[in-house]
Formats: sequence, structure tokens, C-alpha cells
Amino acid sequence: MMMIFFFFTVILMLNVLIALINVAFTKGDDGWRLAWVESRLRYIELAENMSYQIPGFRETYNCFPKEIYFTATARQVKEYQQKHGIASTTSF
Repeated sequence: MMMIFFFFTVILMLNVLIALINVAFTKGDDGWRLAWVESRLRYIELAENMSYQIPGFRETYNCFPKEIYFTATARQVKEYQQKHGIASTTSF
């Protein structure tokens, strides 16, 4: 009887260990995209600020667009508007 108890205890402890490792990997997986976007933002910001230091560079070269367009589906726009309490001005 004691062997059965130890057997199931070991199985239970291994399941707990696997669950803890899974949680650790999930938490690490969530932050990589934010870190990547922030790093990219800093790189673009530095590139734009460097171009201001060179006289006539921004007038001569059209490196950076005046407008930046983001793509989103109609559903994503509606969800964003509902989440942030923005009144819809157009219908999709």
C-alpha cells in the first residue's frame, strides 16, 4: 500500500513541476513582443532625430513618410473603440 502512495505522490509532484515550468515559459513568452516593439521604436526614433542634425537632409531625401498607416480589420477597430469608449464616426 505504501508503494502505491509513493508512486502517486511522485506522479503528482511531477505534474506540479511541469505546470510550474509551463507558467514560467508562458510569462517569458508574453514579454518578447513588447520588448521588440520598444527596441524598434527607439531605433526609429534615433534615426529620425539624427536626420534633423544634418542641414537639408530631410528636404533632400524623403526617408520618413508624413503619415503612417496601420492596417486593422473592421472588427478590430470596433473592439478598440468599445474598449476605449470612442464614438464611431463611420459605419463599416
